[in-house]
Amino acid sequence: MSLARALRAAACLAALACACAPVEDTSAAPTPPVTPPVTPPVAPPSPCPAGAVSFGVVEGRLVDERGGGLADEAISLCGAACVGARTRSDGRFSLRTDVCFTASATYPGGAVFAVDGAGYHADLALDVNPARAARVERVSLGDLRVPSLFAAPSVPVPRLGDGAQRLALADGFALHIAPGSLDVGFRTLARVTAVRVERADLPPFYGLAASGVASMYTVSPAGARCATQAAVTLPNDAGLAPGAAVEFVMVGEALAPEVLPPGSLGVVDTGRVSADGRTVTADHGLPVFGWVGFRAAR
Repeated sequence: MSLARALRAAACLAALACACAPVEDTSAAPTPPVTPPVTPPVAPPSPCPAGAVSFGVVEGRLVDERGGGLADEAISLCGAACVGARTRSDGRFSLRTDVCFTASATYPGGAVFAVDGAGYHADLALDVNPARAARVERVSLGDLRVPSLFAAPSVPVPRLGDGAQRLALADGFALHIAPGSLDVGFRTLARVTAVRVERADLPPFYGLAASGVASMYTVSPAGARCATQAAVTLPNDAGLAPGAAVEFVMVGEALAPEVLPPGSLGVVDTGRVSADGRTVTADHGLPVFGWVGFRAAR
């Protein structure tokens, strides 16, 4: 092939390649991707009538002071009705209900989660519906420390004709019980015990986060009513100044709902820090036994 013919053939191939190459259109800006709208999750409707509350699952684990699981402990979800179960061998529980709990002044959240220590461990009541929702799908309580009463200091329940009883702990806690003043109801427990629980180990009582308490004591038998209020003194572990005004707070007991709504923390008395700053004493005393602590007056 002559040189001229070869050059003409190469030129034709180059022209053909240019004709076949895609041409980019830069006249229009690229279209941004379309993001679909986000639909917020909708809670399933309550299967209960208006004014009632339904719960899906209440789960967690009961543990002792060392973190070991408490097996075969009685637990329940109680309001106008009760649904009960027992913890498994590792202390875990998963309580499912299909009951409609009617909200009321006593049970504004419909029901409370309760632990019946049967005199061996402290009783416990927790408000598990602080948002007052009509449907609570799942409540995860995590590890709940339930103090043992086996080795706790105790005194007999003073009957009529007996002398008064004074229960005192080494840290400054003191409880004075007048004879015949304690109504233990159907319980057969004949001794009064008290156990201190530090703030970090307290159950998640409704109202605890903003309460300002440094520790609490669980006084058993929980729910026992005091016809004559039981004089009580607590150590000033909050470090308040001598003479400072305080408020005594308790957690409402299912056996004494007239004092406070069960499972909720509230004020039951006032008091003052002692002149030496070591203790705080209630002005009147405890109207009922259960979980008790104090905070600076508000």
